[in-house]
Amino acid sequence: MSKSIKPVPGSLREEIALLRVCVEARFNQCQNEADLLLHVGEINALVLCIERLVTTEVKLVEKRAKLERKAAQTVRDLIPAIVDIAIGELTIDPKATAKIVAQELKRRLRRGV
Repeated sequence: MSKSIKPVPGSLREEIALLRVCVEARFNQCQNEADLLLHVGEINALVLCIERLVTTEVKLVEKRAKLERKAAQTVRDLIPAIVDIAIGELTIDPKATAKIVAQELKRRLRRGV
């Protein structure tokens, strides 16, 4: 009983590169114009597949960049609130503040900063 082999999904760029190699190989197999005409449908289908993958890759890159910008803006928006909360907690308990400052000074002295 043989095990079925499952293809490992690659990146879109890897798929595009693989299809490009297939197009070149199929094109290079054509000995003359008659062979080219015989296989033009297959070559065209591969080229169209490459076009779809490239379009998808471009859209994904654009979406990723948009999400990264949105995440960075969210972090920038949250930092002041986090700092305010931290400062508020430190001013509530002067002993805790002194302890945290002393720990930070020790840490920096150990690092030589």
